[in-house]
Amino acid sequence: MAEVVATDVRVQGVRTRMRETGPADSPEAVVFVHGNPGSGDHFAALLPHVGDFARALAPDMPGYGTSERPAAFEYTVGGFARHLDAVIRHFGVRRAHLVLHDFGGPWGLAWASAHADRVASVVLISVGVLPGYRWHKLARLWRTPLLGELSTLITTRAMFKLALNRDNPKPVPDAIVDWMFDQWDRPAR
Repeated sequence: MAEVVATDVRVQGVRTRMRETGPADSPEAVVFVHGNPGSGDHFAALLPHVGDFARALAPDMPGYGTSERPAAFEYTVGGFARHLDAVIRHFGVRRAHLVLHDFGGPWGLAWASAHADRVASVVLISVGVLPGYRWHKLARLWRTPLLGELSTLITTRAMFKLALNRDNPKPVPDAIVDWMFDQWDRPAR
């Protein structure tokens, strides 16, 4: 399996945690974009395998993982899409195979729609982009002004687990719930 190198780089003035594997000089790369809560660590088990045959990048987007959480960053789909573009350019990628999870879907798809000539392929994992899509209960709550902020401040690990498993046909494994909750620290909320 290929070695994965984790470094911090400055992109758009934001210290951004990156994971990179595969041939560093390749102008084509698989770019993994995490959701919420999450980080590039979400793809840690995949990266060494992908690196055996292709270049791969997995950033922690601003406000997530160990990347900076600048107050002046535009925490919108457009802001994240522009940051993704800056990451892709920073690493000299001319064609990207996007692997998008959860909230990473809108960010990556916004980038892809603005740079269609640079998109090699797109994989969507749990991304709500279907016509008439209705956000899941937690996302609807989080998106409600004031109520969303309040709910994230008072949510405990046990409440988080209960909310995740309430409508799932199978419970999310405890190790995954713990990892997600740990990624969803106070600044990320």
